[in-house]
Parts: sequence; C-alpha cells; structure tokens
Amino acid sequence: MQANNHHPWFDTMLFGVFWNIGNCLGSNWWSVGLWAAFQSIATALALSTSIWYARYVGVKSHYAWIASVFVGVMPIYPTLAQTMAKDMIFGWLWVLYALLYIETLRTRGALLNRRWAIAAWIGLGICLALTKKTGIYLIIATGILSICVNRFARLQQLSTLVAIALFYYVIWSAIVLPSWNIEPGNDEQEMQSIPSQQTALILRSKAANLTEADWALLNEVYDDPELMAADYNPLRSDETKQHYRQGIPVSTKLTYLAWMAQCVVRFPDAFFAAPLATCYPLFGIDSWVEFRGKERLGVMFIYEYTGVAPDGNERIIQQWSDWSSGLSTPEEVKEVLKGAFRTPEQQRLTDTADGVYLALADCLPILLSKALWLTWIPAFIVAYLLRKKDICGLLALAPHALVYATLIIGPIVLTRYCTATIYSLPLMLTLLLAPSLTQTRKRQNLTARARQY
Repeated sequence: MQANNHHPWFDTMLFGVFWNIGNCLGSNWWSVGLWAAFQSIATALALSTSIWYARYVGVKSHYAWIASVFVGVMPIYPTLAQTMAKDMIFGWLWVLYALLYIETLRTRGALLNRRWAIAAWIGLGICLALTKKTGIYLIIATGILSICVNRFARLQQLSTLVAIALFYYVIWSAIVLPSWNIEPGNDEQEMQSIPSQQTALILRSKAANLTEADWALLNEVYDDPELMAADYNPLRSDETKQHYRQGIPVSTKLTYLAWMAQCVVRFPDAFFAAPLATCYPLFGIDSWVEFRGKERLGVMFIYEYTGVAPDGNERIIQQWSDWSSGLSTPEEVKEVLKGAFRTPEQQRLTDTADGVYLALADCLPILLSKALWLTWIPAFIVAYLLRKKDICGLLALAPHALVYATLIIGPIVLTRYCTATIYSLPLMLTLLLAPSLTQTRKRQNLTARARQY
C-alpha cells in the first residue's frame, strides 16, 4: 500500500519509533507502556502549567488545588492521556499554545519582544501543524487575530506566522514528504463533511423534487449519487464524502456551491437537519441513537469498545482489516498486534475499571457528557465574560472557539476529536476567575504611555 499523509506522517513516524522499541525489547507492551508514560507526563506538565498560569494572573490558590484534583481524578483526562492517537498529542500541545496566545493578548503583544516567546510560538506552531491537519489553519487564524488586536510586536508576530507557514507548506509538504515518496492526503475530500451530508439527505428525502439539471450536476460532483443516498448515516459523514469526485473543475465547484445556496430555500429542512444530526452530541446531554445498531454518542468514551476481549476487540480488528484494502486478513492483524493484547490478569483489572466507569456513566451521565464539557460550560464562560463586558477575555477564547468549530464541521463528534477542548477547560476557567483581561490591557497601555514621557 502506498504511504500517504492522510493521517499526518509525522505521527506515523513517532508512533513507529515506539513500536520499534517494543519490537527490540521483545514485546509491544513496552511500546504501549512507554508511550502511555511519555504522553501522560507531557499531558500532566501541560495541564499543570495551565493551572499554574491561573495563579500567575491572580486567581486564588484554592482554584489551583481544586483544578489539580479534578484533572487527576476525572477519568477522561488520564484515559485520553494514555491513548496512542494524533489528537492526544495535539491536545497537550494545544494547551501550551493557547496559554501562549492568551499571555500575548494580555500583554498586548509585548511578550513577543522576548526571543524565547518567538521561539515558543514557532516551535509549538510547527508541532501543531505536523501532528494534525487542522493545526496549520488554527495557527494561521489565531496568529492573524493576534496581529489585529495587539499593539506591540506585530512584526515579530507576523514573522512567526511566515516561519511556520514556510516550514509546513514548503519544507515539509513540498520537499520532505515527496522525497520520502509519501503521497499527499485527500484534503479536499476531507472538507466535504457537511456538504456531502446535506446533499445525501436531500437525495434521500427529496429525490422526487430534483430536476434533471440537479441530477446532472450532482453526477458531476459525486460518484453514484443514488448509492450515496443509500450510504447516508446521520451520525457520521465518512460514507457520504467518499463519493466526492477528485479533480472537479473550478467552474463545477462554483455551480455546486450556488446550488447548495439555493437548497437553503428549496429544502431548508434537509439542509439544516443534516449538520445538526451529525453534531448532535455537542448539545444532547446523553444520547442513545438507533441506526445500523445501537450507539451511545453523548458520553466521553466509546461505549461499545469497553470490555475488550484478551485477544482484541473483534470490531476494531475487522475495521483495520477493511482499511487495509484487502492486504491484511483479521488473522494477520491479530498476529501484528498480539504483543499488545492483555493478559488474563490485566483483563480482569481493566474489566473492573470499565465496570466502575460504566456505572458512573449510567448513574450520572451528565458528568461524562460531551455536551456539558464541550458546549454548556464554555457557553456559561462566554455569558459571564459578556456580563463583565470583558471583550479581551472573549478574544482570549478564540483558540477554543476555532477548535469547537472543527467539531461542528467534522465527520463525527468522536471523543478523541474533543481532546484539545477538554484539555483547555482549566485555561478557560482561568478567564472566568481572573481579573478582567480588558482592564489588564488598559493598565498596560497606560504604563506604556507613561514610559514615553
């Protein structure tokens, strides 16, 4: 199979290093264990830094103790920290980047007069761009906003953005990856989550109202629109966006965009229902959904993957076999992973932990609800900052808002996609409890003026 950058190749290399360490030590349990230890330490340091920052900006010490205990005890934090996936690397890096962004905002950009701050911006920006595809867009968006709202060191801020963009688009994407024969990922198709869901639902529910011109256009944009309608799954867009044709002319894309705009009036129910269905876990406290099987979408873990057998979860193994495009059978997948399967003793221990976790989710689903941590707590913080008229505090929430937007336009609200938002909660609560960021910036502005005279 041709190697590609669909999932960032940097992550593949990093995971490969740890996997090979396990091979050298005779068991891939070493791979998983060392990775879990490394990432748990990195995550703990990032979260501790964000909690320390609350003390730095004037929040009472009680918050630091409460936040530290909560992060250590709340099951979702250690669970995510031990998971070997790109989103978990991105998550703790994003906390550090968001902290740097907020401090730059608090100091009106003066922080970037220090060389270490510029190096930190560039280093974190490159790491975020390499570990997750959306990282480069989030860095550029927050960087431009920082340039617009901060008075000082705008040239330094611009230079950091240019350095990050040059490294990612020129050195990494245009030189390094092609030299290693790594094909680019299918980024254009990845951006079709919402449009493909809307189109599929229109095809599924409004086919009788479509004209011949509509069908002709959709056949240019999608491969087999009728099959696409049959593949429609309200919970995720992976099936529908796979029908998007590659290399479509720009004129066809513009015509399709105009057609989608018309659908707001022609088929408003399907147009708005499709994206709302996909991101429903962001708003529903605890949701069980019946569609091709029963799935619990509202909680902060994959409910169906608890209670894994000692020789692996058959569903996951079959999925990996399917993803290999016929190159690997389930038995061959098991052979590769056998060093990472749990022993009977480990199985009993993890089953006990899973039982406690599930009991907690059943008794108090709101504590493990995606909607609570991703939407309702941040919404309360926004409302409070509005009441305080702390506009700069609201601007400080921009990193969170942008990550939240990626959840809305993403293919499905998976728990791992939520990692950056969950990790950022202590930092967001700092904005709630700290002195007004707007007043802090005003005082710094007066101080800067006083120094001029």
